[in-house]
Amino acid sequence: MSKALSRGLCVFITLAFTFAGMSNQALAFKFDDGPIEGNIDTTLSFGMSSRQDDADRDLICIANGGNSFGCNNDDGNLNYDKGTISQVLKFTTDIEINHKDSDLGAFFRVKGFVDNKNN
Repeated sequence: MSKALSRGLCVFITLAFTFAGMSNQALAFKFDDGPIEGNIDTTLSFGMSSRQDDADRDLICIANGGNSFGCNNDDGNLNYDKGTISQVLKFTTDIEINHKDSDLGAFFRVKGFVDNKNN
């Protein structure tokens, strides 16, 4: 996927969630089959971060074109220009399974994310 298409898609998704009034979307499914019962819950979220100003030269070391003497802490300033720095789509799925006739049960959680800007 081209960067321009990817950026346009992410901007569209962000605006769609913003104007729809949703920052999170939860999906749930319950099941009850004989002695086994449980549920599956999934939460989806999308977020963006952007840099509003150019990098402050006082935070960038002299060797990298700035005014600071320390070069150990300027990577965050060097790695990101003005504009969008992160576009993250995240999900969390919880799975709970219980046996009705005993104290047996299990709980699983799966998390994942994709960041179009920092991949």
